[in-house]
Amino acid sequence: MSALLDYDTGPLNWVRGDIDTALQAALGRVQAFSVDADLTNALRLARDDAHQVTGALRMVGLEGAATLASALESCLADINENRLQADSEVLRALRNALEGLQRWVKDLADGRGSGELALFPLYKRLRELQGAERVFEGELFFPDLRSRVKGKAANDSLSQEALAAEVKAARGLFQRGLLAFLRNVEAEQGLQRMRDALAAIERIAPSQASQTFWWACVGFVDSLIARGVEADFHVKQLLARVDLQMRRLMEGYPQVAERLLRDALFFVAKSQTLEGRAAEVRTTFGLDRYLPGRGMLDPEALARMRPVLDALQAGMKAARDHWHAYVEGHADQLAQFQTQLERLLPQAQMLENSGLKPLLGELAAAADAAGGRDGGAREQINLEVASTLLFMQNAIDHEDVLQADFAARAESQQARLRALIEGRELPANVVEASSQREAERDMLVHMAQEVGQNLKQMEEVLDAFFRNADEREALATLPALAQQAQGALIMLELPDAARLLAAANAAVQPFAGEGHPDAASQQRLADAFSSLGLYIEAYCAGRADAANILRPVLVEFGLIEAGQAEEDDFGHTVESGMPARKAEVRDAYLGWRDQPDDAAKKKYLEVLTELNRDAEDLPVEPDRQTPDATAPRQYVRRKKSQQWVVE
Repeated sequence: MSALLDYDTGPLNWVRGDIDTALQAALGRVQAFSVDADLTNALRLARDDAHQVTGALRMVGLEGAATLASALESCLADINENRLQADSEVLRALRNALEGLQRWVKDLADGRGSGELALFPLYKRLRELQGAERVFEGELFFPDLRSRVKGKAANDSLSQEALAAEVKAARGLFQRGLLAFLRNVEAEQGLQRMRDALAAIERIAPSQASQTFWWACVGFVDSLIARGVEADFHVKQLLARVDLQMRRLMEGYPQVAERLLRDALFFVAKSQTLEGRAAEVRTTFGLDRYLPGRGMLDPEALARMRPVLDALQAGMKAARDHWHAYVEGHADQLAQFQTQLERLLPQAQMLENSGLKPLLGELAAAADAAGGRDGGAREQINLEVASTLLFMQNAIDHEDVLQADFAARAESQQARLRALIEGRELPANVVEASSQREAERDMLVHMAQEVGQNLKQMEEVLDAFFRNADEREALATLPALAQQAQGALIMLELPDAARLLAAANAAVQPFAGEGHPDAASQQRLADAFSSLGLYIEAYCAGRADAANILRPVLVEFGLIEAGQAEEDDFGHTVESGMPARKAEVRDAYLGWRDQPDDAAKKKYLEVLTELNRDAEDLPVEPDRQTPDATAPRQYVRRKKSQQWVVE
């Protein structure tokens, strides 16, 4: 999966704690064994941890990541059974894979996921150490295969004998083309023959699923014709497997293995050029979203740079605090801001290819220039400085400053500051559109996370006040926190959340002077702030259904009409019942985990089977989330917030 911004992180967050704990435990055991080889039991326990991770990842549909976890498990088993020597190289590969997978899961759960193919270098290294001669990147490629060719009906008019005869003729043409391609004698004509053969079989395929497979194979060969895919061993192997599938079809077996379709789609996704059918296949299956993006940073290199990043992170936070204080009217903070930027230069110098050092210099110059401007010109520079600080903070927090594409983004931001200093129009952003969208999303997510921090502080203040009326003094801090959060919500174009926060804050203010809210008022405020917090989490995760979280509380505060909140309710359907069914499966799994007996296992498998049976009846709408998909997490959070009242 590519940036995986459309991945529903709800199920992953249910098991994220278990995954992280197991990976951290396995990493600790491998590190302990690296220090003391007599701790032979450590690697056996690490294998058990990897097994738990594999199961959890598969349960939430992350098959590519689960394949890496399974390779970890297999390597550890080989060491335990003396099939693989636990030398320094093997232990280093295990540590890198564990750390890399842990970071990948964290980024995905935080809504910044990279595609599962980004894990391939870690997977490849493990497999090579196990003796694999060729490791195929497509082993981590698991696209949604439920798409079907639109506008075409399956051909069920041919008898089996007639179908076999047609396929036999097409197969003969395919084999002649394949032979020419493999011998590199008239290879272009050979590819065209294979395409013609596949198109002929597509027209007579006996089912829509079968037709979709042959249709996708035409796209695969089109990628070869356009030279978008290198004709390596895996390509040739796939063509031979397609030939065997033709034989199966002749024998009356139209069913296609998922792995075969996945591999054909993999090469279409990886194709550098798209012509003919390949572009159509790529669009229909949404293959772009499964690509790895920028890839992952090397765990060892990241570990070496960690002290530098930590120093930059602390320094940038201090610089932002000084700048905010200066903008709010504390003129003496400008000198502190400039001093803090100077302190960051040694660390920036260590990231010499990042463009961070010249950006810091331009930032200092812009801050100086702001003091000599008035009115709108000064406000514009102040905003651009704040935006640059946020851009840099976000890049450091997420290690983006170590990525190869950061220098271009930093240079673009530097050009904007220089234009404002010189009184020119802001330049057009020269950063690639996709990189710009990613940078903008990162900044928005970072801003949303800051809103979440403000909401958390407000919840803590209210919690203390609800428990003890003598804690009234802290309520005076709420307006400032609410104002900051409201401004950010408006910038994020989340007006409903901003209105709800304003209404909730207004409901609290009468108690700043006297009185204490009754149980109903406490519950109302608890629901408001917990819903806002959950909404921000869903927004950061890129969930399409995030707005549904606020609807009940918006109705409660009179900000929208009740009918408006229910306009999408079409009655009891399989779709509407799915959230509760998911929660039932989750609870059954947790019951099995906490009490691993046969009865608990049977209950889990039964509810999972029933859920799977109903899920097969759902329409294929990958971009549409179930309206109440957030219900289980919302319940958990609200249950916590209700402690304000109950306790």
